[in-house]
Amino acid sequence: MRKTFYGWWVTLAAFLTFGIAVGLPYYNMPFFYDYYQREFHWSKAQITFGFPLAALLTLWIGPVLVPRFSPRKLILAGTALTCAAFLGFGTMHGALWVYYALWFLYTAGYILSGPIPHQLIISHWFRRNRGKAMGILYVGVGLIGFLGSYIVKPLTEGTNFHSALIVWGASSATAPRTKACIRMATANRPPKIRSRRSASAICCGNIRSGCC
Repeated sequence: MRKTFYGWWVTLAAFLTFGIAVGLPYYNMPFFYDYYQREFHWSKAQITFGFPLAALLTLWIGPVLVPRFSPRKLILAGTALTCAAFLGFGTMHGALWVYYALWFLYTAGYILSGPIPHQLIISHWFRRNRGKAMGILYVGVGLIGFLGSYIVKPLTEGTNFHSALIVWGASSATAPRTKACIRMATANRPPKIRSRRSASAICCGNIRSGCC
């Protein structure tokens, strides 16, 4: 009897988790910059400096941590950090160093739950159709991030930007649940991967291409 191939179901799960864990926060964070400026009287330069500073300080995370853990554990840890960062953004009181520290937390979460572990998952399941599966994966992060732009504005106007950031952070915590549901539904598994070599190769490729 031919075994059922669950790779496309896993791709669907990754489509959702990548979109929720990365697309929603990454593509909609700039919406709140004007609120930071009005509330905390920071300059645009100070506000936009958060991400490049955090990116510089977290360059080591991918090569050091990613090869040591499974994609599932990375996504769980990364979404927890993203959630914590946005809860912090929603409750901070105007200290610029706290804002930069929260960007470090968020960027660490982005690396752990973002492109690298999701690329590993797809690579584990696919050989012949890997390019198609990767394409579907990246549609998810863009599409869900795009749809989030239609939610964040009315959410903020209906409450306030502090509450909206807290809700945005809590929404990222649903990403591991989506993958857990799909994982329970899939009785089959791909062959065990040499995760250390695969993770190192993908991580190095992301760093070279600037996607890390």
